[in-house]
Amino acid sequence: MRALEKGPVADLTGEGDGALIGMGWATVDLERTASEVLELHFDDSGDESALGARALGTKVGSIELLLLEPSTEGRLAGWLARNGEGVAVIYVEGAGAADAPPVNTALGRPGRLEIPGDRTRPFLVVLDPG
Repeated sequence: MRALEKGPVADLTGEGDGALIGMGWATVDLERTASEVLELHFDDSGDESALGARALGTKVGSIELLLLEPSTEGRLAGWLARNGEGVAVIYVEGAGAADAPPVNTALGRPGRLEIPGDRTRPFLVVLDPG
Protein backbone atom coordinates (compact mmCIF):
# COMPACT_ATOMS: atom_id res chain seq x y z
CA MET A 1 0.00 0.00 0.00
CA ARG A 2 1.15 3.50 -0.64
CA ALA A 3 0.77 5.96 2.20
CA LEU A 4 -1.54 8.93 1.88
CA GLU A 5 0.24 12.25 1.88
CA LYS A 6 -0.17 14.14 5.11
CA GLY A 7 -2.64 16.89 4.43
CA PRO A 8 -6.38 17.37 3.99
CA VAL A 9 -7.32 13.75 3.25
CA ALA A 10 -5.17 12.29 6.03
CA ASP A 11 -6.49 15.01 8.35
CA LEU A 12 -10.11 14.17 7.44
CA THR A 13 -9.80 10.44 7.88
CA GLY A 14 -7.20 10.29 10.59
CA GLU A 15 -5.77 7.40 8.58
CA GLY A 16 -2.33 7.26 7.01
CA ASP A 17 -2.49 4.08 4.91
CA GLY A 18 -4.22 3.21 1.68
CA ALA A 19 -4.39 4.63 -1.80
CA LEU A 20 -7.11 7.25 -2.16
CA ILE A 21 -9.74 5.95 -4.59
CA GLY A 22 -12.66 8.33 -4.07
CA MET A 23 -14.57 10.80 -1.98
CA GLY A 24 -18.27 11.10 -1.24
CA TRP A 25 -19.97 14.48 -0.80
CA ALA A 26 -23.14 14.39 1.30
CA THR A 27 -26.03 16.53 0.09
CA VAL A 28 -29.75 16.84 0.70
CA ASP A 29 -30.41 17.32 -3.04
CA LEU A 30 -28.39 15.36 -5.63
CA GLU A 31 -29.71 17.15 -8.69
CA ARG A 32 -29.12 20.64 -7.26
CA THR A 33 -25.59 19.80 -6.20
CA ALA A 34 -24.74 18.13 -9.52
CA SER A 35 -26.05 21.15 -11.46
CA GLU A 36 -23.93 23.53 -9.36
CA VAL A 37 -20.73 21.79 -10.50
CA LEU A 38 -20.92 22.99 -14.08
CA GLU A 39 -17.67 21.46 -15.32
CA LEU A 40 -18.56 17.88 -14.38
CA HIS A 41 -21.14 15.39 -15.66
CA PHE A 42 -22.52 12.95 -13.08
CA ASP A 43 -24.09 9.56 -13.83
CA ASP A 44 -26.22 7.30 -11.64
CA SER A 45 -23.93 5.19 -9.45
CA GLY A 46 -26.60 3.22 -7.65
CA ASP A 47 -26.80 2.85 -3.90
CA GLU A 48 -24.32 3.23 -1.08
CA SER A 49 -26.13 0.72 1.09
CA ALA A 50 -23.86 0.89 4.15
CA LEU A 51 -24.66 4.60 4.49
CA GLY A 52 -28.30 4.49 3.34
CA ALA A 53 -27.75 6.70 0.30
CA ARG A 54 -28.24 6.92 -3.44
CA ALA A 55 -25.33 8.21 -5.49
CA LEU A 56 -24.31 10.08 -8.60
CA GLY A 57 -20.70 9.73 -9.66
CA THR A 58 -17.97 11.04 -11.93
CA LYS A 59 -14.23 10.71 -12.22
CA VAL A 60 -11.92 13.66 -11.58
CA GLY A 61 -8.46 12.62 -12.71
CA SER A 62 -7.86 9.31 -10.97
CA ILE A 63 -10.32 10.02 -8.13
CA GLU A 64 -13.96 8.91 -8.08
CA LEU A 65 -16.27 11.67 -6.86
CA LEU A 66 -19.67 10.65 -5.54
CA LEU A 67 -22.57 12.86 -4.59
CA LEU A 68 -24.59 11.10 -1.89
CA GLU A 69 -28.17 11.80 -0.85
CA PRO A 70 -29.87 9.92 2.00
CA SER A 71 -32.34 7.27 0.86
CA THR A 72 -33.05 6.09 4.41
CA GLU A 73 -32.86 7.54 7.88
CA GLY A 74 -29.49 5.84 8.21
CA ARG A 75 -25.87 6.80 8.71
CA LEU A 76 -25.66 9.45 5.99
CA ALA A 77 -28.83 11.20 7.16
CA GLY A 78 -27.40 11.35 10.67
CA TRP A 79 -24.07 12.65 9.39
CA LEU A 80 -25.82 15.39 7.41
CA ALA A 81 -27.93 16.40 10.43
CA ARG A 82 -24.79 16.77 12.56
CA ASN A 83 -22.36 18.23 10.01
CA GLY A 84 -24.25 19.67 7.04
CA GLU A 85 -23.25 19.14 3.42
CA GLY A 86 -19.65 18.19 2.78
CA VAL A 87 -17.17 15.35 2.49
CA ALA A 88 -18.83 12.49 4.36
CA VAL A 89 -16.92 9.44 3.16
CA ILE A 90 -13.41 8.67 1.95
CA TYR A 91 -12.72 5.54 -0.11
CA VAL A 92 -9.26 3.98 0.11
CA GLU A 93 -7.89 0.70 -1.15
CA GLY A 94 -6.38 -1.65 1.36
CA ALA A 95 -7.05 -4.18 4.04
CA GLY A 96 -10.08 -3.26 6.13
CA ALA A 97 -11.07 -4.59 9.50
CA ALA A 98 -11.24 -8.37 9.16
CA ASP A 99 -14.29 -8.60 11.42
CA ALA A 100 -16.32 -6.14 9.33
CA PRO A 101 -18.34 -7.83 6.57
CA PRO A 102 -17.79 -6.52 3.03
CA VAL A 103 -20.62 -4.49 1.52
CA ASN A 104 -21.31 -3.41 -2.04
CA THR A 105 -20.42 0.22 -2.63
CA ALA A 106 -21.56 2.84 -5.13
CA LEU A 107 -18.10 2.49 -6.71
CA GLY A 108 -19.03 -1.04 -7.81
CA ARG A 109 -16.42 -2.66 -5.55
CA PRO A 110 -16.86 -4.42 -2.22
CA GLY A 111 -15.51 -2.62 0.80
CA ARG A 112 -15.64 -2.44 4.56
CA LEU A 113 -17.17 0.51 6.35
CA GLU A 114 -15.14 1.89 9.24
CA ILE A 115 -16.98 4.33 11.47
CA PRO A 116 -14.79 7.07 12.95
CA GLY A 117 -14.79 7.63 16.70
CA ASP A 118 -15.20 11.37 16.11
CA ARG A 119 -18.66 11.97 14.60
CA THR A 120 -17.43 15.08 12.76
CA ARG A 121 -14.99 13.05 10.66
CA PRO A 122 -15.97 11.35 7.41
CA PHE A 123 -16.72 7.65 7.25
CA LEU A 124 -13.95 5.50 5.81
CA VAL A 125 -14.66 2.74 3.30
CA VAL A 126 -11.72 0.42 2.73
CA LEU A 127 -12.16 -1.17 -0.69
CA ASP A 128 -10.98 -4.69 -1.29
CA PRO A 129 -7.85 -4.70 -3.51
CA GLY A 130 -8.34 -5.22 -7.22
